[in-house]
Amino acid sequence: MTVRDFAGLLWESFSPSMKNIDDGNLLHYGRTRYWLEDIDEAKPENSLDKRTAARIIHQFMRMELGIKDIPDVAKARELKDLYTCRICTAHVAQVYVRGIMDAEDFMDSDGQYVRLFNMTEPVDDKTARQIIERVKALVD
Repeated sequence: MTVRDFAGLLWESFSPSMKNIDDGNLLHYGRTRYWLEDIDEAKPENSLDKRTAARIIHQFMRMELGIKDIPDVAKARELKDLYTCRICTAHVAQVYVRGIMDAEDFMDSDGQYVRLFNMTEPVDDKTARQIIERVKALVD
């Protein structure tokens, strides 16, 4: 799935309560509303990974849906890769603690299981739809 496809799917999922914006203007609108970044508008055909999806979803929830951040995201500290991308930390923590995006358990070199968000994992169509459905459940 591309960033363009994800932004479009996200917008369409909430469009009955949102203003009508065509695809060409959606990326610009999303950037001016701060739920998309410059790179999303400049290179919308980039493949969507989990950290980008987390950023877009978190910012969309805040900017378009008016959903406030959860103040206590301590549970997210169980993610061993939470601070891999310090810019993404707040986005990942919010979507993880809310149950919007999942983490996975992996075995480390010592044979211990660790919980990882796995930020660079690509997001496919099925996963993107699941993420959006979880957001919709928050506003219903």
